[in-house]
Amino acid sequence: MLEFIIFFKDCVISLIIRNKVREFYKPFYDAGDEAHKIDHADIVCDLALKLNEIYYEKLVILSAYIYDIFNATDRKNHHKLAFVYIIDAKDRFLQKLSQDELKLIAHSLLEHIGSFKGKFYSLLSEIICGADRGFADLEEIIIRSCKFNIGDAKDVLAHIKKSMQQADMAITRH
Repeated sequence: MLEFIIFFKDCVISLIIRNKVREFYKPFYDAGDEAHKIDHADIVCDLALKLNEIYYEKLVILSAYIYDIFNATDRKNHHKLAFVYIIDAKDRFLQKLSQDELKLIAHSLLEHIGSFKGKFYSLLSEIICGADRGFADLEEIIIRSCKFNIGDAKDVLAHIKKSMQQADMAITRH
């Protein structure tokens, strides 16, 4: 019975942290395109937590909610901007982390993009990259591609092809 109470307490604490983190970073997503709103970060967080087996949940939650916060500002360089944001560590959640924890998160954000070809800095990078790709669900990829590329069928098709290649890469990297 004591084990259950400890497990339940840990789950509640994790949920409280997740909700606080989500609400803090949500304004960054408000200006994003329809494919990159806070609900996308929610999905990535859910999947990342399922994939995670070794990191403190707080690190996974922070990575999942921060990785795309600059998507609306600069899509091409959003991963680099997020990396710098972590290294600067000025917000209330990041100031409490060690330098090693900040490096883990920063690299997971830098390496989450599909065009990343190097060796992952850590398993957290692989978790965030894989969670961002999700499972290769063609229907979901088409819906997200249409939301992201409003009104341009050629861009939608190119985005679908790229997403399917990235999903395959993310699956084979694990």
